[in-house]
Amino acid sequence: MAAAHRGCLPAAVPDPEPAPASLEELPEPTDTPARRHAKQLFEAVHAITGTGRSLSATARELGLNRRTVAKYARATSWQERVRRTPPRRTTSLDPYLEYLQQRWDEGEHTATVLHQEITARGYQGHYQRVKMAIAPLRRGLPVDTPRERPPSPRQVTRWITTTPSRRGLHGAEALARLLTHCPELERTHDLVRQFAAMLDARDAAALPNWLE
Repeated sequence: MAAAHRGCLPAAVPDPEPAPASLEELPEPTDTPARRHAKQLFEAVHAITGTGRSLSATARELGLNRRTVAKYARATSWQERVRRTPPRRTTSLDPYLEYLQQRWDEGEHTATVLHQEITARGYQGHYQRVKMAIAPLRRGLPVDTPRERPPSPRQVTRWITTTPSRRGLHGAEALARLLTHCPELERTHDLVRQFAAMLDARDAAALPNWLE
């Protein structure tokens, strides 16, 4: 059922937190993570393509999509790519990006440890967001906060079949968003929980109705 309704799964991902209106009215800062990212990516792409290597070879070496490499290779300056990139909305991780970059430069490259450290500083988000944020650092690119990926059918299946008290906050919130969006998966979830209740109580009296 989770695989059959794969199109619903992005609903489990929370919407990006909107930036304050006052910030949107301000002129673009001279130095932002997006601008630093565009500059470093532009320089990295042109450093390789300038030696005569193909776009495919450049994409493989940088771990990027070939289409992305092509866009940067065609650009005459990194500013062109910044102008074409819509401004990223702020997220709860933004105040900790500088700290993550600092700790990475100091040699701490474990996402679990970094998540624990910023949690102690007040961050309330999920570990997965930290893991995704530091992924560019492994390729020599700036730290950034991408939008969280939708869960896989296997992950949704695990959420549905796990005892609610053991789902964890992230899983419970994501599943609640998904079930609100998808009535079929909500019905599936209800049936699974009803069956689990029969097992817990060792009482099959409700089984005939459940089978129907």
